[in-house]
Amino acid sequence: QNARKHKALIAVVGYTNVGKTKLVNYLTNSKLKAKNQLFQTLDNAYKNLNISDSHSIILIDSIGFIQNIPYSLYASFKISLEAIKNADLIIHVLDVSHSYREKQKTCVLNTLKQIGISNDFIENKIIEVWNKMDKLTEQQTYFLYKNKPKHVLPISAKHGINCDILLEIIKKLTNQIKNVQIVTLEFATKEASQRIHFLTKHFKVVPDSITYSDDGNTTFIKLVENPNNLKKYYETFGN
Repeated sequence: QNARKHKALIAVVGYTNVGKTKLVNYLTNSKLKAKNQLFQTLDNAYKNLNISDSHSIILIDSIGFIQNIPYSLYASFKISLEAIKNADLIIHVLDVSHSYREKQKTCVLNTLKQIGISNDFIENKIIEVWNKMDKLTEQQTYFLYKNKPKHVLPISAKHGINCDILLEIIKKLTNQIKNVQIVTLEFATKEASQRIHFLTKHFKVVPDSITYSDDGNTTFIKLVENPNNLKKYYETFGN
């Protein structure tokens, strides 16, 4: 459970051919194969997203959703979707240039509900991104920004447009969901060995975060934790 606390699972979902794999590739600098075809794969791909000291973030590149799934593929499709139920966050990718975008969105949301994703999760833990904005004309882009819902982020996975903003949103929401923050502790260096041993055993220490004051008498260390959970540390060592 402690290990899971510092792992954030984010499912990337969307109708088939909206650019999910391209987005995962851009965010993780990986090279999953993206093909312009139905059911590129019935397997989910898992990729590490290294953007946070707080968590190990794993992206799930899920199967493309479609309406009227062929019966012969339904069982495999359902198994692939099961992983989404364990996600802490969902990134819902839409093709902003597609004329049936709203129908595709409805299909995806209905499928999520069918596998047991709650309305509360859908309202609060889904990041909706409109991909392929690079395909729009200048005028279309203007009207897109003018009329889009506030919660929607237009992006281009192909060119990386607004993907930096998406990463910041992911970090912010992940920290909120996991209810942790970066906590800095300081103590006398003469007590450092014992305290550091205790902290690394019971908490997640930010890599390479141990530093010292100019005179060397004080040690600083950063943890990823909810400050309320440090009671055990203070009971052992005091302030």
